[in-house]
Amino acid sequence: MGLAISSVVALPAYGYIFDFTGSYDVVLYSIIIMLIVNIICVIAAFRGKKKLEQAGFWK
Repeated sequence: MGLAISSVVALPAYGYIFDFTGSYDVVLYSIIIMLIVNIICVIAAFRGKKKLEQAGFWK
């Protein structure tokens, strides 16, 4: 559900940013930053899972 909602919101937002700035550079840089944040969050989640497994809280 979240992916569908974000897709509906993102496309007009990309168009608005293009109209405002005249370029898609801002959008591309923001997507790159969001992907980097996503990678960091996934790594943190897997490290947290390993700690829970070692403590016996994750089966």
